[in-house]
Amino acid sequence: MNKDEIMSLFTYRNINYKTNNYLFTMLDNFSFLEKINDICEIKMPEEDIDLAKAYNIKIDLTKVKVNDILTYILNYLGIRETLNFNDKFVLFKFRNILNNYGLVIQLLFYNIEDINLESHMLFNELVYFNSLYFNVNIFTKNENLATYFLSNNRVLDNRENYTKIAYLKDDVSLIRSLD
Repeated sequence: MNKDEIMSLFTYRNINYKTNNYLFTMLDNFSFLEKINDICEIKMPEEDIDLAKAYNIKIDLTKVKVNDILTYILNYLGIRETLNFNDKFVLFKFRNILNNYGLVIQLLFYNIEDINLESHMLFNELVYFNSLYFNVNIFTKNENLATYFLSNNRVLDNRENYTKIAYLKDDVSLIRSLD
């Protein structure tokens, strides 16, 4: 995908039951993320969840510590609550808060290359947690995450927890085939 195609994913999305998480790899820079609107139109799979929009929240991991992510998000949404992210169990409370406020959010994380391995494993708990109320989108300059491990020796699975998409440069390169 090129940058325009990536940006279009955050304009309109069909939210599904499986996974709505993306891992975008091989990006040369993250400046195009600023052009993504703060609101995305969505279609939910359940009739009883009548929400037509999601908030796109961009988070620079050089500026927000992994332990502070949930509090940062809640404050961004105008919810004055502190929710320290120390383990996977706090994510149930986070999901319930979003549900109670009738909010769906898409988290756009970048500069993940700069966090240490322990924080990265905690961060992976966000990706592992499947919820209709939030999804995780990671933008990295690398080909892969530094680790796919979570706590208790669990591992992220690209069939269950995320879809990996390699960034294609916007300029067109010609490839010759040898006959």
